[in-house]
Amino acid sequence: MTYELMTAKQVLNLSLTIQGGELVELTKYVTDKIEALKSKNKNRRAAMWVKTLDAMPCVNCWDGVEPLDDQGYPDYPGYRDYHDDPDAQDDHGDQDDQDDQDVGTVTTPHVARDNIHSVAHTMTKKPNKATAQLMIEKLYKNAPSESEAYTLAALFKFFQPLPPKKPKTALEWVSLAVSKEQTRYYLTAIYRDSGTAVATNGDIMFLCPDNGDDGYIDMNRNPIALDGTFPQWRKVLPETAVEIDGALFTVGESGQVIHPTSHAMGFDKKNFDKATVYGHNPRYFWDGGDSPMLITFDDGLKAVIMPMRLGK
Repeated sequence: MTYELMTAKQVLNLSLTIQGGELVELTKYVTDKIEALKSKNKNRRAAMWVKTLDAMPCVNCWDGVEPLDDQGYPDYPGYRDYHDDPDAQDDHGDQDDQDDQDVGTVTTPHVARDNIHSVAHTMTKKPNKATAQLMIEKLYKNAPSESEAYTLAALFKFFQPLPPKKPKTALEWVSLAVSKEQTRYYLTAIYRDSGTAVATNGDIMFLCPDNGDDGYIDMNRNPIALDGTFPQWRKVLPETAVEIDGALFTVGESGQVIHPTSHAMGFDKKNFDKATVYGHNPRYFWDGGDSPMLITFDDGLKAVIMPMRLGK
């Protein structure tokens, strides 16, 4: 991978997503960059890259970097000067304003690391939720105990985004049908089955084409470990329902979505809105009564909605 065009902030963000040999390679690039800046008397920029190196979230950011000194840090002249004096000017007095703008978000005064409040106070920007999750996931993989791992998982969930009300992807739309009832834990995630991603809460069921290994996933395709058995969803799909005119749907006095083909049954408006918020060119198939309604869209998307008695 080529790092030459990346700013310090981009390098730091990249370090949150890699590990092993890739992280060693990235760390070596940063240390080499610091040496190169030092040789050009770019002391201020070198100090900023040192701060970036210190902030890289790994068990030992110096693993695989040779040679090391007796304290486990890169053994090259001047490193301690830059580490202890991050605000030093370049030897020729140039503040390198343009270059500093690229790395300004990772430069902070040197403070005691045993005081998290002080370190946080010096940061110019806080990470977004996605970056926070990457940091937490990194810590989770190296948690020293099950209790600490559980605590980190709870913190991870705090930053976990909810299914958006206006989904931008097919999987985000499918996730709107996931059940929130923990007693039915086998319905609390999307299930991928032979190239189809499907979710249901018992009242609605959404599905879309999605390639990958069978099993539970979230809306970002991360695998979810669940021991339950997902229902046989194909049996719920209406096979011979009659197509009806979607333009005739209205909202009745009870707040339910109704159609003139049935005077006793309708559909929950929230469920109806979820089903139709994303797909294009919907077609409606329903035999009336208590039979489920099938809605098909372009690109293979499908929704099934169970009806309800009017006034309920």
